[in-house]
Amino acid sequence: ITRATFLDGMWAPDVAASIYNFHNAQVWGKWDGEPAWSLDSLEGEPELADLPDPLAVESLESGICPRCGKPIDWAGPFPIKALAGMEKQDLGAGYYELAQVRAPPGMDLVMMLRAAGYLGPVGIGELCGN
Repeated sequence: ITRATFLDGMWAPDVAASIYNFHNAQVWGKWDGEPAWSLDSLEGEPELADLPDPLAVESLESGICPRCGKPIDWAGPFPIKALAGMEKQDLGAGYYELAQVRAPPGMDLVMMLRAAGYLGPVGIGELCGN
């Protein structure tokens, strides 16, 4: 187990090498008895009650948009401090849904057709913002 007192790997290179990238998440055994507790028996208000969709985190961690079900093309993490002044909705587990700040999907096609002189109808399909 890595401790805060193990500050320099040169103190014990063999130990440092053996614990490099070690994650202390081990499981031993199997529970065959009756459940010791359940979510229904817990006191207090559930934290997920305030979230718009408790399954949104599961979808996001699977790379699927919880709104439209399409795959998400991740741009990378966004610094949490940068979200301070932005309109956002907490989805849980560090995920936030931001107000849509870009053109809807397909809008580039519409603008390209308009620039080419086409003024007829354009079918875009379901808009999500993903």
